Formats: sequence, C-alpha cells, structure tokens
Amino acid sequence: MDAGTYLLFCGGALVLIASPGPDFLYVSGRALSQGVRAGLWAALGIWMGLLVHTTAAVVGLTALLQTSAVAFMVVKYLGAAYLLYLAVMAFRRGGALDLSPEQRHLPTSRLVRQAFLTNVLNPKVSLTFIAFMPQFIPHTGADHSMLVGLLGLTMAGLAAAWFSLVSLIASQLRATLQRFPRLQDAFRYGTGSLFALFGIRLLAFER
Repeated sequence: MDAGTYLLFCGGALVLIASPGPDFLYVSGRALSQGVRAGLWAALGIWMGLLVHTTAAVVGLTALLQTSAVAFMVVKYLGAAYLLYLAVMAFRRGGALDLSPEQRHLPTSRLVRQAFLTNVLNPKVSLTFIAFMPQFIPHTGADHSMLVGLLGLTMAGLAAAWFSLVSLIASQLRATLQRFPRLQDAFRYGTGSLFALFGIRLLAFER
C-alpha cells in the first residue's frame, strides 16, 4: 500500500468515525454528565471495541457475520437490546445521564465497559470492515491479514483521537447545562430518544 492510498483511507475513516451514531452519543453524553475524564474513559472503551473488530476481521470472524444469518441476527439483537437499555437509563431522572451536580458518577470500569459494549455489539461496525477496507487492499502481492490489521489499528487510533476531542468539547458545555434544569431534561430525553432510535434502526438493519 502506498502513502497516497493510506492517506485516502485515513480521510475516509475519519468521515465514518465522525458520523453521528451510538459511539458518538455515548462518549458525548458521558462527557456532558460526568466531565472530560469520563468522556476519555468512554473513548478508551470505544477504542477497545474497535480492536476486537480488527482482530475479528484479521481472523475472518467479520466475514462470518456477513455469511452466517444466525451469527448476524444474534449480534444484531444483542446490540439493539443494549441500545434500548441505554435509552431507558437515559430517560430515568437520577440515571446515568443526570446532569445535577450531586448525581453519583459511574465508576471508571463501568464507563469503559458500557462504551466497549456499545461498539462491539454493533454489527454495522463489523460490516464497515467488509465494505470499506477492501477498497484499499491490493488484490495481489500483499499480505491481506497484515494490511487488515494495519488499517484496523489505524481506524481505532483515529477513533480514539476523535472521541477524545468530542469529550473535550462536550465537557465545556457541562457547566452551562447544569445551570438550566429544562436543558438538563431536554438533554436526557433527547439522548434517550436517540439511543432508542439507533436501537430500532439496528433491529431493521439488514446485511
């Protein structure tokens, strides 16, 4: 792979990563509700999830999701159920996305775990590896496994950088939201509605 192709991949990957979705919603929500450190821990969970997708792509498990209807449906329903669970938690007053200063913060391990599951249970991420990456891998004269690993690690690194930036920006809005109870409610209901929408869309998603 030449440098131009690699840079083109990085540009396309950034567009995909920056597109609003469950990962963006989770990281920004945590940064808004608990501050920049919580957002950064959530970004770490997303990064770990992408490492799992990369490993799966290298060993061929990602292709299994495309060819096996059963495997695809299991991951899809688990992912949708988890997004709907996050929606319910967001709607609850005093729940994870409550912005009141006295609200108990989630421990680091739970932040990382929830972000990890949000990413790794999303079959759309796995299928992105199938649909997007092959465009940048030569059909001949290349170690495909090594290139898939390189591109997957690149995407994970870009995602970590992007979501860290999202955390920094979202955390700057936290103090403002805490001063306005109605904005807090709008944030909770809006975030919960988006999680529910992503969950419903995932249920309707076909390969």
